Amino acid sequence: MKKNQPIVIIDSGIGGINIAKQLSMKLENEHIIAISDNLYMPYGLLTRREIIRRINYLLKTIRTLEPKAIVIGCNTIDAVCGEKLVSEFPGISVFRVIKESAKVAAKTTKNNNIAVFATPATTDSQIYMQMLALYKNNLNVYGICCDELASLIEAEDFKNKMIDEEVKLATDLDCDTLILGCTHYNLIINKFAKFYPNTAIIDSADQLCNLVCEKIPILNAKLQYQLTNPQFEVYLTKVDDQVETHIEKILGNIDYTIKEI
Repeated sequence: MKKNQPIVIIDSGIGGINIAKQLSMKLENEHIIAISDNLYMPYGLLTRREIIRRINYLLKTIRTLEPKAIVIGCNTIDAVCGEKLVSEFPGISVFRVIKESAKVAAKTTKNNNIAVFATPATTDSQIYMQMLALYKNNLNVYGICCDELASLIEAEDFKNKMIDEEVKLATDLDCDTLILGCTHYNLIINKFAKFYPNTAIIDSADQLCNLVCEKIPILNAKLQYQLTNPQFEVYLTKVDDQVETHIEKILGNIDYTIKEI
């Protein structure tokens, strides 16, 4: 039996750490590593060139970890660098958040009107429109660009009125399905449920977790991994008291270690 290799989740902020937490709770014997480029978050406000430069920086660390699987826990990273990450790690399972969310949304909608809440970088890429078109014809897809939402969630500024203003941007549209196209938005899903009570909400973070939890046991059996000594590690590009307190709130009673890269 082979020694178990880690599952690496990458994001610019806490969205990926929240996904890593969910995976550790469902895949209890796995070695989980969450990599957060929090020094440069949120990626959604960066240019395409800046995002690629940051991913190139993170690649150095990811390669040293020798992962068995990479989870792109960020819609913006997937939109800009998803294909790049697949090509950089041939033979390694790379789980992409956008494709799975688009597939579920296309199956869910009845009136063919879908709103996609996302960061500027994800919206500008139009990747959700492209992916949705693969699964269903004649869809009306509305990209709802949220300039500040990820930053406000990252800062835990949940009482800021701007959150409601951005969440309400699609209330005048006749959409029966809504995609949370940023894994940060999972943390305020109650806000979306409040303003869209009769709308199917497709949470990209949940869809990604479901996919990984379905596929990892199959991968383990195929590679004959021996699952022992589960670990949870958090790699950050900036460590300070504030971010450590924030991570402690998210992870609760999970045992973890933090490392700056």
